[in-house]
Amino acid sequence: MDKSERKLVMLERLVEMLKDKIVLVEGKNDEAAVQLLGCKRIVRVSSKKVDTVIKEIERIKNFEGDNEIVILTDFDENGERMANFYSEYLRSYFRISNLRKNVREIFGLVKIEELNREKLENLRGDSHGKGIFRYRKIHNLRESRNKWIGRET
Repeated sequence: MDKSERKLVMLERLVEMLKDKIVLVEGKNDEAAVQLLGCKRIVRVSSKKVDTVIKEIERIKNFEGDNEIVILTDFDENGERMANFYSEYLRSYFRISNLRKNVREIFGLVKIEELNREKLENLRGDSHGKGIFRYRKIHNLRESRNKWIGRET
């Protein structure tokens, strides 16, 4: 398995792990970027009091899905500080996932909002806009990948 195929497999696994978790992001652009990965349970933390964030998490966690929290603030100084703060503070209330480092490894991001269709297509090796977004849902990635490499599903 070559490097690009390993990254694709890592992306598939990451998407599968993220889709049912509660994801904390900084702002609107980050929220839109994370939605590209199929995440639906997203809480924006920018300019909110911690109590408000906890109430939003409590409201969201009552719906189906994994109640583990993934903190996907930016990987700059401010984002790291925010991630450390929320990780320490929320740890006493919720389970905190360590998927944050995987997102940075796979995508090589500094800001979460840099995650866009083009970046995902480049990671996948498709510059023609086909494949991942043909179905408008990234979690169909395995089926699409099998078609690219000629495997039957």
